[in-house]
Amino acid sequence: MSVAAALVAGVLGVGASPAFAADATLSSLAFDVVQDGSSSNEFDNDATVEGRSWNRNDVVAANDWIQYRATAQVAAPGVVTYTSTLPVGMRWDAGASASSVCDAGGTITNASRTLSCKVTANTTGSQQVEFRAWTFENGNGEKLQPTISANGVSATASSAVTVAATVAMEFSTYRNAFSRDTVGGQDGILWTQYVDFGATRPGGDMRGLEALAEPFEFSLALPAGAVIPNNLLPSGVTVTQTGGVATFTVTGITSFVPPNSTSSTMPANFTSARRLGIPIFVPYGSELPSGEITTLQGQFSGFDPNGVSGASNFGAGYAQGQAPGDALITTNPSRNGFTFTVDRTQSVKLLAGQTHVTNLNGQRMIGSVNQSFRGSQYPVTPGQEFRTGMGVLNDTTATDAATNVFGCVAFDAQLVNLIGEPRGQSGSAAYAASDYLTGTALPANDYVVEYASLNLADNSARRAYDCGVAGDGSAQWHSTVDAAGGSGKVDAVRVKYLPSLAPSRAYGLSLPMKRTTTSASLGIADKQMIPWFWQFGSAETPAVKSNMPDSPAAAGTGRGGGIDVISALVRHRAVWSSASVQGGELATLTVSPLVIGAPMAGIDAVAKDVRIQVDLDSTCAIPVRASLDATGIPYDYTAPDFGADGIPCNADDGAPASITFRLGDINAPGGTPGGSFSAAVVGHETLLSSFSFQVEQSVLTPNGSTRTATSVISSPGDFTQASQGGASSGTDRSETPTLTVASVASFTGGKVATTAQPGKVAPGEEFQYTLNWANGTPQVIGVGRFVDVLPFNGDSRGTTGLGAPLRVSKVESQMTTPAMGSVGVEYTTDAAATVEAAVAQAGNEDGASGVTWKSLSGDTLLLGLRLCGLRRRTRCSPAMAARHRCRCSLGTLLVVASS
Repeated sequence: MSVAAALVAGVLGVGASPAFAADATLSSLAFDVVQDGSSSNEFDNDATVEGRSWNRNDVVAANDWIQYRATAQVAAPGVVTYTSTLPVGMRWDAGASASSVCDAGGTITNASRTLSCKVTANTTGSQQVEFRAWTFENGNGEKLQPTISANGVSATASSAVTVAATVAMEFSTYRNAFSRDTVGGQDGILWTQYVDFGATRPGGDMRGLEALAEPFEFSLALPAGAVIPNNLLPSGVTVTQTGGVATFTVTGITSFVPPNSTSSTMPANFTSARRLGIPIFVPYGSELPSGEITTLQGQFSGFDPNGVSGASNFGAGYAQGQAPGDALITTNPSRNGFTFTVDRTQSVKLLAGQTHVTNLNGQRMIGSVNQSFRGSQYPVTPGQEFRTGMGVLNDTTATDAATNVFGCVAFDAQLVNLIGEPRGQSGSAAYAASDYLTGTALPANDYVVEYASLNLADNSARRAYDCGVAGDGSAQWHSTVDAAGGSGKVDAVRVKYLPSLAPSRAYGLSLPMKRTTTSASLGIADKQMIPWFWQFGSAETPAVKSNMPDSPAAAGTGRGGGIDVISALVRHRAVWSSASVQGGELATLTVSPLVIGAPMAGIDAVAKDVRIQVDLDSTCAIPVRASLDATGIPYDYTAPDFGADGIPCNADDGAPASITFRLGDINAPGGTPGGSFSAAVVGHETLLSSFSFQVEQSVLTPNGSTRTATSVISSPGDFTQASQGGASSGTDRSETPTLTVASVASFTGGKVATTAQPGKVAPGEEFQYTLNWANGTPQVIGVGRFVDVLPFNGDSRGTTGLGAPLRVSKVESQMTTPAMGSVGVEYTTDAAATVEAAVAQAGNEDGASGVTWKSLSGDTLLLGLRLCGLRRRTRCSPAMAARHRCRCSLGTLLVVASS
């Protein structure tokens, strides 16, 4: 049957809006500045232009936005195509072409300067559309007054907005680790010296900072013998080296166009507008002699560029550390240079390679902090297979190759087992040599592997044990796993590498392993670590024993590794119903929780006290409380704070809404590994029932705003990080779905259905749908009446196979806040066909005649009542209409029905 299709696709009233392929005819077009600036700041405030508020004073700070409104007078309906190319330096906001605004299609091209937006005009009269534009590369004092055209009519912005900015670009530099390399046929060390141009602003507020004009220069006094390899310079940078001084020329305007970056390699609260990587090479020889410790240092100077307005950076002053005569700042990062030592006193210098743990096929494990070193967690369930690796590195500063390099790993076979053949690997860095993903496999005849069942008493014994060297003839060691007692008995593996290990090269050993399901393994509490221990040496250096601790909190030394015990993981997905909506419309957030248990049947667990907290990021996003109730899940609710005036999305608002759904204890059975959550799932996935709720998007939401719902699932036993970012993003416990909200000056309404299976409803299923309305026009609208005709067999929407009429069990209605007015609900039990025919008559869309209506009060329960139609009336309160021109009117009607 097609009930769900009718519910999802239905609109307020009966009938559909006509579709237009032809262009509309316009009689006039206006282009007004609605707001110039996102909020008051030192460059754009009430004092900037006497007697005028910061948000409409014809002044905007650099790196801020201007909101424009196009008003077209439509003489004949059709498609209105708005086009506008901004002045150089400005950019359209990505939301300007959103489908919720440009319903017939929109594009942004020409380096984000040119907008084309097609909007359908279904009727004659006024059509208003708002667009947001940013000013990034415009100088102080520049006047911005773009034009727009639509269907042969043009208009210039109602006023010119002046840019307010100052040139205050700071300089920061960070020395990355050096490595051994060859440049121009000479061996030596090579590193990248990062240079950042940016500003120190808490919170990353870059408003009012002017972009740098091109080109500009700065210089570097190099260490003795150092050179800049031209072929490694970044794009937009050239260098001239005279003696020990390199002068860099940078082309391309340097501005704070997002994405800007922050990092631990920059000073605190520093945001980089542009980062350059400067390669520096120092050859071995007289400047880096063998057997000595050499100090290398360099200092940057001469950074004093102009802004795009022609003003000098910091006026008569200089960026920190860049004034003539400033001393070298030796920290890293630094404001003007670097200093470090190179130790070449050891001919062979072996170091432990960083360990790693991945899935058996090399993918990052769900919940792991980092796959390439012993971090704070590598969660593994009972019976889970994984891959780990250890390595040994001959340091960059070594002068000679190491020979007969060896290593040995010892572990508790009651807790983890070797389940396959170890593999020798090589690489240019320790982590790469031991990493299953990036290490290069060595030929089998380049290394010797042996196995033993040592039955050592405890971890202290495993750290201290002397494994010897593979091939030394010890009777304890065997060339095959079976000869050593089998996979369940082997508790040590040793390796010897036959080729020599050159400086700055590494060898690794990659081992496939599995956490056991023995009573000893199952008896370990969650979050405890199962460690293993790595020792290494060479013919030139004695064996270095493991210092791997038992506790995960103290781990990270590199001479060993470990996994963290976990019984079950909790995860979820959260998605908005669409990528963009219009202000005043509803967006549905669907949450799909799941648990991940052991990858084998019979090993079951329970995820205790599972909760999902959803935090909205703005009071412009308002949860529909009735839809939260309809989920049937207990929840805690923190309502959004609408401030003293009770109106959402205003400057006096406080904190946005937060909801915590309490799912309780969830069984996490073991079973076949794998699942739909991620390809990295190696445990057994159990999907739980999804649930959805609606969120109103205020008509006062600024055009192009991005709304984010941050949801986090938790359980006391799942100790993995809530949000990890980077390569783990998408497999941690957090979801951050985003939604673009477009502001169009129009009256909006819609209907959203929530069913167990999206888009379908089963016989007997109880489901809900929500009707919403909002007035985003500048006109005052009085009492409004809206009719919803419920589906019935043979209706104009093509409903068939319904069987019995829909039964409405509950109706709830509300304005977003009491300050916004009131809403009433009426219902009818007249014959469905009669109601549909009545409201289809021109001028009777509100069902004023031909239908018998009865009033509902509050949350009247209608269990089992067979309704044929619902009608609602809404009135914006007079005070709010006068103050907000009725843009405050947002309301919802929630209906719970069964088929």
